[in-house]
Amino acid sequence: MYNHVSYTGANVNTCGGPGGNWIYTGSNVVIAYNETDHMLPAGYPTSYPSGACDWLAFDLDGSTRDSVIEYNYSHDNAGPGMELYIAQNGTNI
Repeated sequence: MYNHVSYTGANVNTCGGPGGNWIYTGSNVVIAYNETDHMLPAGYPTSYPSGACDWLAFDLDGSTRDSVIEYNYSHDNAGPGMELYIAQNGTNI
């Protein structure tokens, strides 16, 4: 809670990251009162690497269960403000 993530992951050129506030496996996680900005590759938008993805602000991913994202602020990112990935095992978010 109360984190500010900014200008992170500029050298990533493959799929699978980066993300500002990202939970991959956990239960009862609360991501709240955070700011994430400028999650983008160096030279964006002209240098957006082929096949690269994410650059997101907030993510509940993989096997995360019973968790909440609330009261956050996201801006100036190359990817989504929030991402929810539902695993095939029936994850509850």
